[in-house]
Amino acid sequence: MPFTALHRLLGEAPGPITDELVDAAIMAKLAETDDLDWKDRLPPTKALNETDFPKDVAAMANSGGGMIVYGVEESEKQAISRRAVGVLTEVHERTLRAAAFNAISPPVFGLDIYRIGQPGNEVVAVVVPPSVDGPHLIYRDKYFGAPIRNDADTEWMKERQIEQLYRARFDERSRSDAALSNLYVEATAGRDVQNRAWLIAVARPRVPCVQAQVKTGIQSYERHFGRKPRGYWLPECSYRPRYKWAPSVVVPDVPWEPILRKGVDEFLAENGIKYFFVEGSLLHGGESLGVYADKFGPLKELYKQFQKETVQVEYRPYTTYHPYLVDSSGEGKNPPLAVFGRDSATGEQVWSGERGYPGDEWYLEFHKKFVLEKEKSLGLRFWRISEDKADISSKSLYEPHQAEERAKVHAAHFVPLIKEVLKAQNDPTAIVTAVYDTELFGHWWFEGPQFLYHALRELALDPEVTLQTVGEYLEKNPATLPVTLPEGSWGEGGFHYIWLNEETAWSWKLVYEVESEMSQLAKDYCDNPTCRPILNQAAREALLLMASDWQFCISTGGAKDYSEVRLRNHYDNFQALAGLVRRVGVGEKLSVGDWKNIAECEARDCVFPDIEPKWFAEVEFPAE
Repeated sequence: MPFTALHRLLGEAPGPITDELVDAAIMAKLAETDDLDWKDRLPPTKALNETDFPKDVAAMANSGGGMIVYGVEESEKQAISRRAVGVLTEVHERTLRAAAFNAISPPVFGLDIYRIGQPGNEVVAVVVPPSVDGPHLIYRDKYFGAPIRNDADTEWMKERQIEQLYRARFDERSRSDAALSNLYVEATAGRDVQNRAWLIAVARPRVPCVQAQVKTGIQSYERHFGRKPRGYWLPECSYRPRYKWAPSVVVPDVPWEPILRKGVDEFLAENGIKYFFVEGSLLHGGESLGVYADKFGPLKELYKQFQKETVQVEYRPYTTYHPYLVDSSGEGKNPPLAVFGRDSATGEQVWSGERGYPGDEWYLEFHKKFVLEKEKSLGLRFWRISEDKADISSKSLYEPHQAEERAKVHAAHFVPLIKEVLKAQNDPTAIVTAVYDTELFGHWWFEGPQFLYHALRELALDPEVTLQTVGEYLEKNPATLPVTLPEGSWGEGGFHYIWLNEETAWSWKLVYEVESEMSQLAKDYCDNPTCRPILNQAAREALLLMASDWQFCISTGGAKDYSEVRLRNHYDNFQALAGLVRRVGVGEKLSVGDWKNIAECEARDCVFPDIEPKWFAEVEFPAE
């Protein structure tokens, strides 16, 4: 039975949160406290992360827990009347839980949400549990902040308060480890281990899919280049440190309880990687504009709605012009990795269609294609972007020789820009890390390869600049300073909204379900030679399902229908293959039609020829 602030203030025993309890609070004109907050209406689902909801939840979590009651009007902090908030839909509830996950760092898990009252007189109570993971931070007005309750008000923590909560978090972890060790000693004490066998087990969570992704990437590199990679470019220049994590959406038969999940850097270090890249704002703070905002109109609108999630930290003393050392485990079992931040100055010039080179009027227009009436488009493009980015129907014809000249001009501008950025650092060891998706060159920006040729040629001939790989740079300038990175990506706003939002939440249910099922299949059938070919293809379908492009294209509208179909197809393919694996695993013989379906899957989705399902079974080095 819950025991909330309402029960305590009204002198009630633990029990359900009822209409009568709310009415009694209003009759008594209960005042807000550090663990009770009255609200007259529910926050909207649209742009929820811009409302006070994340701040209110984080403040309660930082203050030892509490409850927020929606549907009670107050005057001078005292409850005075009820106000119906309407029916709390399942979508609205999921959105509230998602905001507690993706708008607060570290996330706040375990919200209890109660619907109270009859239609026309509804009240909603959100009970925030106490947390040992404080301080919980939010981004507000482009800065980190740690809210806390001060009696009936919510305020921002001072530096000393933040320090105290961090100390409390680390002390709690130490106590938990000690308590676990003591329990093990107690469990083994007095056992007759000479004459009887005892099984003393400690359950540790396993989340092996990141491991499988990292290992498969390394394996693919070795297959193509004949040697092991030293560096790794994570999807979307993203990063996640070690913390207690739970799925952002509830999935049947998939555990929701928070688990201690290793940082991405830990998986890289365990597999011999020496360095990786992140969005620059994760190092120096400031606004992450994202790399695709100029290419998709809807994405600009999404970014405006979610600027609140922008990664900007005024006091982070780090720069993208030097590498740092990262080890989110804090255990020192693996050598820390070097991390490099994406440079925004050179990035914007090459990425942005609004402010950078790709938007030049002489370059090929990506969106206008030649189509004969009643015939399918062959994707042929004959027009240029044109002056002032003319309307699609008013584009001028493309002139290749003019585009070639513009590529040379832009390369000639790019080289001095790099030199200017380096000189501003006043440090001979400074490095500009200019990273781009390869699809930009030749796909979004048709003349991109020509620009690269001229820019690299100019840089190679310039005596003031040295072209180096990151590995070559680190050999002469090893990273020495440690850094603690926040979670984030190069998506608009600096976090993960583009991949996890109202439009894509359904897709994560598929992903989490397949992650759990793939892990179990690998444990049960990885060593079965008859099952192995089918299991291999199931693993391929699982990895294709997990690709970040699907959610991105749904959110931006760039290829929404196509991406939704691909997600469903890979999910359906996986489920069909998983069923066949289980049938073969119990000795059943498959029909000719079954084998034909397997072959069609293999022919269609023939990535990762040497895939290893055992990487999905268990994390090799679980978080302690």
